[in-house]
Amino acid sequence: MAKRGNPAEDVVETILERLKAQGNIIGFLRNRASDRLDEEGIDFLIFLLSGFALPLQVKTCNSNDKREYDNKLQEHKRKHPLVRFLICVRTNLLANESERLYAIVERDIKNMTRRVLPP
Repeated sequence: MAKRGNPAEDVVETILERLKAQGNIIGFLRNRASDRLDEEGIDFLIFLLSGFALPLQVKTCNSNDKREYDNKLQEHKRKHPLVRFLICVRTNLLANESERLYAIVERDIKNMTRRVLPP
């Protein structure tokens, strides 16, 4: 899939492609800018092996500052209370620590997908 100019979303898309190839998820959809999913606060819709779908919002972070993440999470919850999953991608790591960044994002997404279990 062609990259669309959002480095944080591009990182997430790469990880989701990897998870799909490994059989950890069924698939995913990436929204288009200004489409209905975007208006609802969803950047990706991830289809899980359980048959559930996980709506994911992606934010760019420039540090490991927990306050920055918490502020972004609170603002997202205020705007989009139904979309519970948010990932903050530290794009400042892309230049020098890209493998570390990809490992962090993969770990976080795997943790999210494990939290979505049938009732």
